[in-house]
Amino acid sequence: MKTMLISSIWYRGNIKLMNKKVLIAISCFLVLAIAILVFYRGTIFQRGNPLPYISKMFTLSDSNQYSKVFDDKDIYLTRSGSSNYDDLITHIESTWKVTFIEQMGSTLMFKSEDINIFASTEVYWSKYIVWELTFQQ
Repeated sequence: MKTMLISSIWYRGNIKLMNKKVLIAISCFLVLAIAILVFYRGTIFQRGNPLPYISKMFTLSDSNQYSKVFDDKDIYLTRSGSSNYDDLITHIESTWKVTFIEQMGSTLMFKSEDINIFASTEVYWSKYIVWELTFQQ
């Protein structure tokens, strides 16, 4: 009976110790996550909610060079690098029947007889480019 009591106390002591270690690990993770959010909040929330952009990052591949971020807005995402822009420029030209005119800084200008399109680009998380299209009649 005495050995059973001692083993029972020893077992409960290990559970308390294990719970303490788990609690310390979770606390360290939360402190680290909060610190990352505080220090990098400007980058993480550069364009508001980062979740739509993050989900589209996973859809980019060698065969799919660009992805439309929102269904109701003309905002696209590509990887950084000049070879990744060609497919999106071709898509803009064929969809709206416009011709590329020139690049002024970070904005590309497209024109047709009845519409002008300005594609403003912005570096996003240093590895991606966000393209926001503005239309002018």
